[in-house]
Amino acid sequence: MVKGFENFAWLLRMGWLAGGLCLPMVAFAQDGFSAGLLYDQFPLTLDSGHRTEAVGPFFYHQERDTEKSWGMPPLFSHVTDPATESEAYDLLYPLLTCEIYQRDSH
Repeated sequence: MVKGFENFAWLLRMGWLAGGLCLPMVAFAQDGFSAGLLYDQFPLTLDSGHRTEAVGPFFYHQERDTEKSWGMPPLFSHVTDPATESEAYDLLYPLLTCEIYQRDSH
């Protein structure tokens, strides 16, 4: 066989193999978009709302009822809930945690 054709055939086989392995990781579902550990968006199962995760466990954004949270564990997270007038910050959890509740002004 010709050397150039062998290289081309090998590249073609590797392309088909890589495509076959990566294609199942990218899915368009009715519930959201999923690309495996790179990006995933899905509805919550126990509460109403949805959650987005990216780069494995290193970024998330979640909206549940009136609560909104986002974070980059374990570096930082932020949670707000207008219904309870509360807000929470975590920096290098559990080293620094701050929770703020709206004060009653009378």
